[in-house]
Amino acid sequence: MTFYSDAFPMIPDPTPEGDEAWEDIDEVNPGIYGRRLAEFVAQELRGAGIAADDPAVEDYGWWVNLPGWPHRAFLVCNAGWGPPGQFRIMFYPVRPRAWRWWRFVNTRPCNEQVTRAVEKLMLESGLVRNVIWED
Repeated sequence: MTFYSDAFPMIPDPTPEGDEAWEDIDEVNPGIYGRRLAEFVAQELRGAGIAADDPAVEDYGWWVNLPGWPHRAFLVCNAGWGPPGQFRIMFYPVRPRAWRWWRFVNTRPCNEQVTRAVEKLMLESGLVRNVIWED
């Protein structure tokens, strides 16, 4: 899911001597951010009854673990790859089946529920524009 928003700016460095933005130091690739978006999505998913952990940093953005499924499921929120104000939410797993404990597990229920919930919360928030779904 790709969209534009002004509601989730990069968090600045809290130290006066820092030249880099706080989200731009070490843990993420230069210029990549999305913590505020990930925190918003995690909070809203929990409000919709979907288990979501607090966001964690990764080199390609901020990821939100989605516990409670019989397979690993999470989403990644990031910005900084495209034009200013463009954000992306990526869902994992993206395939309809995942290999778990020596067997395939159907991921469609997770994918469908989380996709619908994220689309609904983002559109109803009034904070996004120009939403595009990509495969």
